[in-house]
Amino acid sequence: MNASRFFYSSARQSGVRRGRRGLAAVMLLLWELMLAGVCWGQSPATEHFNRGIQWLNEGEPDKAIPEFTKAIELDPKMADAYYQRGAKTIEVGGDVDAAIRDLSKAIELDARQTDALATRGQAYEGRKEYDKAIADFSKYIALDPREQNGSALGYLGRGRCRMEKKDVAGAVADFTKAISLFPKSAEGYRLRALAHDKAGDKAKAEADRKMCKELTPR
Repeated sequence: MNASRFFYSSARQSGVRRGRRGLAAVMLLLWELMLAGVCWGQSPATEHFNRGIQWLNEGEPDKAIPEFTKAIELDPKMADAYYQRGAKTIEVGGDVDAAIRDLSKAIELDARQTDALATRGQAYEGRKEYDKAIADFSKYIALDPREQNGSALGYLGRGRCRMEKKDVAGAVADFTKAISLFPKSAEGYRLRALAHDKAGDKAKAEADRKMCKELTPR
């Protein structure tokens, strides 16, 4: 090989190596940006919302709540941010009144916020506001009756409230529907057993307790 060809080949290989190193550096930068949560085209509100979700994934709801608050301040119409802030406020033992306001705002902004309806229903149930809870659980069930596990939870919630209001027949009907949607629900059988006890049907109550025991993980 003559000298000119040698130097040309060496220069070309050197250029290829530099090109590869440059490409690797660019790929590394992109990866670092992704890890940092930077995403082109996202609004600042969405970035804060996503940071909140990341904190939730890491088991840090207390750190997630301020991110949802920032998202709401930047975009007051972000229904998901209201839902998440309300739900997590309840989870960490915060102000239930404030949480219900957030959940109500989420529902106002997006009428199909089924998770917000279910969570608000549970909040009302915890406050013994059973009529409001029943209304929320009923809307939750009606919005997507095909969602088997979700609807089962709705029927269980409504059934608990009906039982508290002495509507034992209504409670049994709800628990029975929940079991039909989710046959492996130990909780469904446990609650229906309680309702049968209140109705004075000891045989059915015992049968349900037996099923609950069989379905409960050991």
